[in-house]
Amino acid sequence: MPDIVLEYIASLYTGTTMRIKVGKLLSDKIHVQRGVRQGDPLSPLLFDYIMDWVLDNLDPELGIGLEGGPRLNHLAFANDVSLVSESRRGALRLANRFEEGLSEVGLIPNAKKSATLAVQVDGKKKKWFVDSYAVLASKRRACSSYAYHGCLSLSWYRGGDQSATAESSGETREGIEELTRAPLKPQQRMYMLRVHLIPSLIHQLVLDRVTISLLKWLDRISREAVRTWLRLPHDVPMAMCLGVPLLATKVRVMRRNRMRRLCQRAQSNMDNVLAWFVNNSPTMKAEADRWDTHLSWGYREFYGRG
Repeated sequence: MPDIVLEYIASLYTGTTMRIKVGKLLSDKIHVQRGVRQGDPLSPLLFDYIMDWVLDNLDPELGIGLEGGPRLNHLAFANDVSLVSESRRGALRLANRFEEGLSEVGLIPNAKKSATLAVQVDGKKKKWFVDSYAVLASKRRACSSYAYHGCLSLSWYRGGDQSATAESSGETREGIEELTRAPLKPQQRMYMLRVHLIPSLIHQLVLDRVTISLLKWLDRISREAVRTWLRLPHDVPMAMCLGVPLLATKVRVMRRNRMRRLCQRAQSNMDNVLAWFVNNSPTMKAEADRWDTHLSWGYREFYGRG
């Protein structure tokens, strides 16, 4: 960057102070010496530039090799980073180099929020399993699964895809029961259901593997609650549920759109890892084919013929 741009950015952070106000009491000036400004549109760009520099300095020889494709040693999104390696020694070297890079810019990873996960192969039993031994330093715990942006990953090592089903079902039932018990007016319960409870489920339902029966069950109990709160007859059409989204349609359309965006990004060659995954993963191909094949049926089922 030109020097004048660097000087301008530095001037924004030079001599920054803050005060804490409690009631009518105001603290002395506190000099801020690290971090980026909260709410400043420049802050995420500065953070991204720094993280890109740190990750770019990782050893490219470490990581896992994708068959016929690039080599992968990290996955990064916002302030979440996953380091990937084929061996414990490689994982340790990656973690040490990552921490060294962060220390050069005044950042420290939170060990309490970090964990290691080792997936091993049992040749005799011909199966995968998660090793409970901590791969890295003892300050990091070992885990058998992990949550990545609200979705439980590697849950299939523990016997299936039921984690999303159980969690979504429990959250919905508990949320509706709390709204029913709360001293709220019917329109207030409707607002909380429509604007807060149901949208809180969509992220996980779109990203996790869920069944159409689960989506229809969530729609049924939410509409039963609406009929109870508003004292509507049981034969009131579902379309009269006052703006409550139909998850059996909404989630599937959002999932279809997500798959299309992933494929479009892969075709644009903006991300070589994603391009390899889209073109080589049987799971990805099956998912894309499923939505291209069955989406028209979904529209007919919920929006009528034609």
